[in-house]
Amino acid sequence: MDYTRVIEFILSVNLDIKLRINGDSMLPDLQNNEIVKIVKCDNYELGDVVLFVYENKYLLIHRIVSLNKDYYFCKGDNAFKIEQIPHKNVYGKCVCKIRNDKEIQLNKIDRKTLELSYKIGILLKELSYDYEKVKVSDIYNEYNNYYLKRRGLDNGICT
Repeated sequence: MDYTRVIEFILSVNLDIKLRINGDSMLPDLQNNEIVKIVKCDNYELGDVVLFVYENKYLLIHRIVSLNKDYYFCKGDNAFKIEQIPHKNVYGKCVCKIRNDKEIQLNKIDRKTLELSYKIGILLKELSYDYEKVKVSDIYNEYNNYYLKRRGLDNGICT
C-alpha cells in the first residue's frame, strides 16, 4: 500500500494525522517512537518541522533550515545532510508531540541555530560527505555547544 497517498489525502481534507517517529535524526526534541501530530498548512516557514516525501520513497520529518521560491531545505536537528524538497512534496507541519495523551508544543529554534544547522549541511557537501571531518569542524562544535548540549544531547550529532 502507498501510505504517502493515504497521508496526502487525509491531510488534504483538513484532518490531522498522528505518526510515530522512527529514528533519532530529530533528537533532542523528537525521540524514537514518540508520536507527533501533523496538520496541513498553506505556508511553511523557516524553522517549521515538516513531513515530506524524500526521493519519492521515504517519509521524513525534519526541520526547514532554509527556503526559496521552489524548494525547502530540510535537515534533522541531529543529522548532517540537507534534503532539497520541492514545495509540493511537503505534506504537513508537525505541530506537537504527544506524551501520556497530552499535546506538547515543539521547541522554537532561534535563527542562529538554524543558520549553524544549515552550515553543517553545506560543509558536509563541500567535504564530499566526510562526516568525520565535519565532526571536527568549528561550525559543528559551535552547533553542538550552542544547541545540542543545551538541549541535553551530550554526545552531539550521531546520524
